[in-house]
Amino acid sequence: MPKLYVIIDTKGSGRLLAVFDDIAKATKIVDKYPAYYKMVEAQLNEINPETLKWVCDDKQKTFLKEFK
Repeated sequence: MPKLYVIIDTKGSGRLLAVFDDIAKATKIVDKYPAYYKMVEAQLNEINPETLKWVCDDKQKTFLKEFK
């Protein structure tokens, strides 16, 4: 399954800016404005394992793990 590259606006509430399947396009945006945007790799239909590590509530973590 191809990787997806999610661009997040790190100012304010961390809004989703874009999703690409081409790392070159995603990197071009982040490199232009690195103080404002960050890129996160993702898989379609999968919870991000790095984000899952930060979930403190055990019930919520158990629920989210069901989507792996």
